[in-house]
Order: sequence, then C-alpha cells, then structure tokens
Amino acid sequence: MAIAFSAIRAVRAIAIAVSRPSRRHLSPVDEHVVEQWRHFAVGAAAGLRRYIAEAEGMEQGMDSAKKVLKEVSELDEGSKLAAMILEMYALILEGKTIRELLKAADEVKAAAACRVI
Repeated sequence: MAIAFSAIRAVRAIAIAVSRPSRRHLSPVDEHVVEQWRHFAVGAAAGLRRYIAEAEGMEQGMDSAKKVLKEVSELDEGSKLAAMILEMYALILEGKTIRELLKAADEVKAAAACRVI
C-alpha cells in the first residue's frame, strides 16, 4: 500500500506546479512536469486502484476513488488534475490497457493544443 500511497501523494507536487497563476514563474523542471502531468495522472490512477484494492472494507468505484484521492493527495475535487486522474481511474475500471490509458492522456493534450491554436 505504501507504493500506491506514494503514487497518489506525488500528484500534490504536480498540482502545485499546474495551478501556479503564471507559467513564467516555472523553472525548466516545473515546465517539464506540467507538460507530463497527464502521464502522472495515469500513474496516480493506477496507484489509486491499487490503494483501494489493498484497503480493508473498501470497494472499487468512483465514490471510493474520490474519497481516497481527496484524503491522500489533498487535491481539490474540481481541479483539472483530479478530474484527469478520476477519468483515467474510470478507464482502468473499464479494463483499458496501459497503452489505451496513455493514448487517452495524449488525446487530452492534443485537444488542449487545438483549443490554443
């Protein structure tokens, strides 16, 4: 459970970088983290699934996932990163493969790039 806890908890650092009001304050390392946050969301979703699986008396499902994510990562429920993690978690529950999860994460990036252009 410690590995799953660490995976979920690590998203807090990402959330801080993503939520900064101005991207010009980000270091080059932070810029890379912001660029890759969607892949971190896949890992955090997998950690979330494992954490729930190893917890006694907890069943896989969106209610459990939201509760654990809030408690462990301290992310706001309405944040973009929390939404992405929960979206990836839902795909895991549907039985999607890692390749499919990463493809879905890349599609989020592509959609975001289209909105900017």
